[in-house]
Amino acid sequence: MNIIQTKILAYINSYKQENGFAPTVAEIGVFANMAPPSALYNLQRMEAEGVIKRTSGVRGILTQEGEVSYTAKQFQVIQAIQDLQAGAVKVTLDSLAKKLSLSAVTIREHLIRLEQKGVVSRNPIQIVAKPMQVITQQQPAPEAVPA
Repeated sequence: MNIIQTKILAYINSYKQENGFAPTVAEIGVFANMAPPSALYNLQRMEAEGVIKRTSGVRGILTQEGEVSYTAKQFQVIQAIQDLQAGAVKVTLDSLAKKLSLSAVTIREHLIRLEQKGVVSRNPIQIVAKPMQVITQQQPAPEAVPA
């Protein structure tokens, strides 16, 4: 792996940590100051070397095969879904975008990843959070409140 590819890998990891999903080839090109075909070439070389795995989809880049993790933003999306459900509000892209002050496109990307991880289910009308056993285990336990 060359220096540019090392920088691209660091960018992918940083982007995924911040956003919960990988950057597009075009975004990688902007970061690396290269045209998208050149960015794609570098990703193909990185995949051939086993550094990344590419899957179908615009943001289909995995840096560790089989990785399952939740970003802070994904936890915020899950919490917002639960809050809206508790208030008997229909959970839609627009209601989540408004609650979290994020674009519907960003919310959609998070929901796709969360659905792939089996945490939420979507249909054209509503979004439903599934039981959060796995997620609640990853969150810190609440401190005991003295009686």
